[in-house]
Amino acid sequence: MTLIRTAVLVSVFAFQTVHASDADGRPISSNYQKLQLYEQIMNGDLPAPLPLPDEPGDGPDDPPAPKPPSTPKPPYCSTTNPENVRCIRAVCDQLPNMDCSTDKKVKDIACQCDGVNGQCVTAVCNQLDRFDCDEKRELFSITKMCRGVSDASCIDRICSELGRFECDDMGDMRRVTELCR
Repeated sequence: MTLIRTAVLVSVFAFQTVHASDADGRPISSNYQKLQLYEQIMNGDLPAPLPLPDEPGDGPDDPPAPKPPSTPKPPYCSTTNPENVRCIRAVCDQLPNMDCSTDKKVKDIACQCDGVNGQCVTAVCNQLDRFDCDEKRELFSITKMCRGVSDASCIDRICSELGRFECDDMGDMRRVTELCR
């Protein structure tokens, strides 16, 4: 096997040196480097492979730490903005009473309702199954869908044209709210 490998390497090297000329501008030293590499291959004295660039500890220094957000979230969210109040009411109407019983819980909802039309939340929940609108995380997902929707009647209009079964899950409603923006 080594005899075959030696013959192949010698023939490749011989072919390259025969066809190499000074006219094509290759420096002679590159041929000597190739010869040295072939000799190392033949002797089994290969240098250790270089580490991949994405392996840890390879780089000149550790990756930079992530930067904190440029605009920190305010410690409280407005519960006096009329638009937020409508959204808070719409969310609390869908939740059990204990989820809107304390100021802290209402402020969490107010942060999610910032700039969201409450009628949109109601319209989306009217289209979905009751069990798709009875948990905070589901309603927070709906408030994200409704952010930027100013006319909630658009949702009712599109769903009445599509039919009840085309607006009965979160994915369908996400597409409808995108159309209503």
